[in-house]
Amino acid sequence: MKLEKTDSLQFPVNWLTLFKHKVSLDNMDDLFEGTILNELNTQVSIQEKIMKAFREITNNYSNDITLEDLLNPNSYIELSLDMKSRTG
Repeated sequence: MKLEKTDSLQFPVNWLTLFKHKVSLDNMDDLFEGTILNELNTQVSIQEKIMKAFREITNNYSNDITLEDLLNPNSYIELSLDMKSRTG
């Protein structure tokens, strides 16, 4: 039996790191040049802000992705299980 884990292509986990970098106070120069943080200020709910950030950073504008998908850790990995008998 073989279990393999790969990173999801639809939900790249590095979007969270990129988002954190873009909105950090260490990047004050970027903050005032129309960055994603400024765009997020026009959004009303936290759900809209998270969805907007994910779409902008990943360039994934699919309407099939929900906030629940983004908050689910299982969305960020793909598992494949391969089972073979002793004879192949």
